[in-house]
Amino acid sequence: MFVHLHVHSQYSLLEATCQFKPLVKKAKEYGMPAVAITDYGNMFGAVEFYLTAKSEGVQPIIGLEVYLAPGSRFEKNHQQPNRRLVLLAKSYKGYQNLCQISTIGYQEGFYYRPRVDYEVLEKWNEDLVALSGGLMGEVPWTFQNQGEEAAIEVIKRLNSIYPDFYLELNRQGLKEWEAVNQFLIKASRQLSIPLVATNNVHYLEQGDQIAQEVLICIGSNKTLQDESRYRLGSDQFYFKSPQQMKELFKDVPEALENTLKIAEMCHMEFRLKDDQGRPIYHLPSYPTKGGRSLKEEIKDLSYQGLKKRFKEMEERGEEVGEEKKAKYFQRLDYELQIIDQMGFNGYFLIVQDFISWAKSQGIPVGPGRGSGAGSLVAFSLRITDLDPMPYNLIFERFLNPERISMPDFDIDFCQENRGRVIEYVTQKYGRESVSQIITYGKLQARAAIRDVGRVMGMTYSEVDVVAKLVPDRLGITLKEAIEEEPRLQEMMENDPKIASLMDLSLRIEGLVRHAGIHAAGVIIADGKIVSLAPLYKGVEGENVVQYDMKHAEKIGLIKFDFLGLKTLTHIHEALRLIEKNQGKKIRTTDISLKDEGIYKLMGKGDTAGIFQFESEGITDLIVKAQPSCFEDIVAINALYRPGPMDMIPDYLKRKKGEVQVEYVFPELEPILKETYGIVVYQEQVQLIASKIANYSLGEADMLRRAMGKKIASVMAEQKERFLKGAKENHYDIKKAEELFDTMAEFAKYGFNKSHAAAYCVVAAQTAYLKFYYPVEFFAALLSTEMSDTDKIVKYVKDAQKHDIEVLPPDINKSDYKFSVDGKKIFFALGAIKGVGQAAVESIIEARLQQPQGRFQSLEDFFENIDLRKVNKKTLECLIKAGAFDSFGIHRAQLMEGYSYYVDWAERKRKEKETGQVSLFAMDESLAEAERVQIPEVNPWTRSLALYYEKEVLGFYLSDHPLRGVDRLIKPWVSCDIQGLQNFSQDSSVSVFGLLSQFKEIITKKGTRMAFAKLEDLTGAVELVIFPDTFATYESVLKSEEPLLVSGKLEKKESGCKILVQKVQRFEELLKRSKKLVVCLKDNDEGKLLKLRDLLASFPGDTPLAFNLDLEDVSKKVSMGVQGQGVELSAKFLESAHELFGEAFHLEV
Repeated sequence: MFVHLHVHSQYSLLEATCQFKPLVKKAKEYGMPAVAITDYGNMFGAVEFYLTAKSEGVQPIIGLEVYLAPGSRFEKNHQQPNRRLVLLAKSYKGYQNLCQISTIGYQEGFYYRPRVDYEVLEKWNEDLVALSGGLMGEVPWTFQNQGEEAAIEVIKRLNSIYPDFYLELNRQGLKEWEAVNQFLIKASRQLSIPLVATNNVHYLEQGDQIAQEVLICIGSNKTLQDESRYRLGSDQFYFKSPQQMKELFKDVPEALENTLKIAEMCHMEFRLKDDQGRPIYHLPSYPTKGGRSLKEEIKDLSYQGLKKRFKEMEERGEEVGEEKKAKYFQRLDYELQIIDQMGFNGYFLIVQDFISWAKSQGIPVGPGRGSGAGSLVAFSLRITDLDPMPYNLIFERFLNPERISMPDFDIDFCQENRGRVIEYVTQKYGRESVSQIITYGKLQARAAIRDVGRVMGMTYSEVDVVAKLVPDRLGITLKEAIEEEPRLQEMMENDPKIASLMDLSLRIEGLVRHAGIHAAGVIIADGKIVSLAPLYKGVEGENVVQYDMKHAEKIGLIKFDFLGLKTLTHIHEALRLIEKNQGKKIRTTDISLKDEGIYKLMGKGDTAGIFQFESEGITDLIVKAQPSCFEDIVAINALYRPGPMDMIPDYLKRKKGEVQVEYVFPELEPILKETYGIVVYQEQVQLIASKIANYSLGEADMLRRAMGKKIASVMAEQKERFLKGAKENHYDIKKAEELFDTMAEFAKYGFNKSHAAAYCVVAAQTAYLKFYYPVEFFAALLSTEMSDTDKIVKYVKDAQKHDIEVLPPDINKSDYKFSVDGKKIFFALGAIKGVGQAAVESIIEARLQQPQGRFQSLEDFFENIDLRKVNKKTLECLIKAGAFDSFGIHRAQLMEGYSYYVDWAERKRKEKETGQVSLFAMDESLAEAERVQIPEVNPWTRSLALYYEKEVLGFYLSDHPLRGVDRLIKPWVSCDIQGLQNFSQDSSVSVFGLLSQFKEIITKKGTRMAFAKLEDLTGAVELVIFPDTFATYESVLKSEEPLLVSGKLEKKESGCKILVQKVQRFEELLKRSKKLVVCLKDNDEGKLLKLRDLLASFPGDTPLAFNLDLEDVSKKVSMGVQGQGVELSAKFLESAHELFGEAFHLEV
């Protein structure tokens, strides 16, 4: 018999292909009692492997192939390569030592690879078996490069560290191994050190060799054709059978026998459950006050917290009677009892502690998310901010006493300060007890095709055509793609290269490609995490557990989710601005969910910037539903999802009274009344089961789970249980059966009410702020979205609809974020492209030091700012944005002459440093003469000024190049872009605007098409330009001119699109105009003279006519102009617009 002790899994990233389930099944098939994994430098797969092997009755041996630095692990530039050593854990103590070694490799010795040195091996050597490894092992490498004598010394040294040290023989057909194996056999006899046979497995089947080589090429960025690429050297590194290994090593049978001896030595067990069979959780101890027990601490804090909540309810004008208080305390005591019985007092206290700290530091915390919002204890401890009692939220949906599992609070923090909270828990519990969690990026369908194509040496376009044939569906596999897409099958049949591409992609699909860090999960443990799990090192040096979230939890590590939610930053900033601008200090707890303004605003569809209610589809639904209370928006939020959407028409009819609401049993009315008799929430399923069939709420949670999973045998048991309970309560069995089937149908889509309700608290808060404090709401919203130009454009337009003026940046009034001045918003200096945060902070610091908190002149600005931080690029971006307009010098002149100010400021600085005093400074009458004189230049044209403005702001703010033109193009357009929503699907439409986005792509057939966005003064619309149209109008589309776009309208929930059929330049339209008509009043004599000069500058063939408004006689006269024409061009119209505004129109 034989056991494989040197095996690499897919977690030897991009070097091996073995996956655990087939690996363990193969070991079982071969009758192997055990199998080891020894991944390169890491233990990423240890727990997954352990559990997989245990489930198949195979003994798992957890190992590690360490990289041994040629000198100290701290040395980065050694000339010699890293060597290797295979280590196997004999016990849990040995496993802990492997964790230490792997952790040190990443956190101290990492240099391309996680490396350790002899110091580490000697310190953490207990309960480990060591094998000398492959050709790059310390012993074989030394023998090949430094000779037999040096290799013997290395063997002695390793044997002194590891009493269970074995010399590892390999026979994969490589020439190098012949001499190495002979030496190892000789050394074994000479030094009495045992031999062991391995196969250094890198892939499961012999035919997988090519897939493993593809992985190596992906990792090393080589192609298969590259002769210099690294390779193992043969196709023999697969999981061979005991018979094959026996044949290979028949001359050294003891090397095979020793694999069994080692397997018998290695009995590492994770202790996952206690003596009562309950899961063991490694939760840190929470420091209580005055030595109180955790039970006393949580009860005291909960009681105090609930009393404060009652006080807040009274302050909001909500009734809090003694009867109501008694019900609350009864529920509180029940929850505390369950929490204590399940052993989770410490968990709740830890969570409330870091949330309490965050709030004390002014860090916004979300009202809750997920089922945790159903806990009154959580509400009392201020872990959540939604009272579960009025909304029938169920504690057992969060913590089920009949199914013990760890509670899981997902906590939202303001995105900007999430890191501060993590740092707090790190300081409180110790850096060695806090860690983030690793994630693994896998080679999914399209990614696999692209990686393999590159390795095969195919061009990007060749691979792109194939990759794009994979249907765009989350989680789709290549097998499914080939079955669903006949063109893929056809390409594979007709082109051997594509067939090879797909074959290799299928072989590597789903393998781990790289490691990352979980976006939210943080582990807090009792003591050093490294004694429980190995650690990786994050980019910023943070601890990262090497096991993913699922497997970290399997060994009892507790994950706390620290999520960043941008909307909390938005709300916090709005409240800050309200206090600064209006002197009102508002807390989120002051906002009543019963406030009518919230539902008025939402009912009007005024949902831009309202959390979770912004999309066109849900906005349409909320307008139809006309919510009048919090329960209404919770239901809308829960219904607007795939699955429950089917219930929306029925819900609306019932809500509007068009369909009568009926209940199978009258007792269901209190449970289903808020959703008009429709089962929308998972909690309703639980309450119905409890009411009708005597389920405990914990038991009802098991029913809810069963209905969600739809396992036939379990459903049959539950149905029998439900009907039995209904019969005991004297309900009609036929109706009860009908009710059960209805519940089962709705439970497929039922949503967690606690989650929907908690998130609707955030939605209600944003709606409240928008309704009562729109200026501050929009300024805060724009600040939150500073990095997203599309959203800035959207919200600026929405602010303007609310009669709020958004002004260009002003060096004296703007801050880093968007600021408020009365009813106006000033554009943020930090939102100007090319202007960094350090520069803005430097400017604001200098401004605040001025006598009136403002720069009195440009000289004042340049003299006081730090020109090392506010550099040339920053100054030019500020000029282009119009930030200096208030000083009265136009942008073109300042762009030309700002260097004069810089030179002047430098001269002044040097004078101060040397103690010199200017003659002008000594005499105030001469000070004016010292003002900086800059060259006179012509102002930028309107179009050039706007071009620069868009360059640095991302959009047109002070004006728009289409303003004035929009009237002229009316004869050619169907409507403005905003008006497209009034047209039906497939309508032929024509709209006019500028392309703000343009993306050219290669289609599956290899032809070119494009997606673009056309914008006018009212909005933007997506354009789809198919290959034929693209080929016809490519040059027009890339001209950067205003365009008339015609095509077929496509209306979807996400918005309108135009499938483009024709594109025309604005200049082309002008040439087809029959006449230019100028509208003037009879007293515009000055304008007539200017018009004469303008027409003389643009002579042409388009006839000219006047419409005169004779105010004295209340008459309008039209007259043509003989012998005088004009050249219609964009340049002429811009000049005309600057002089006369909108006094023109065209006849066509």
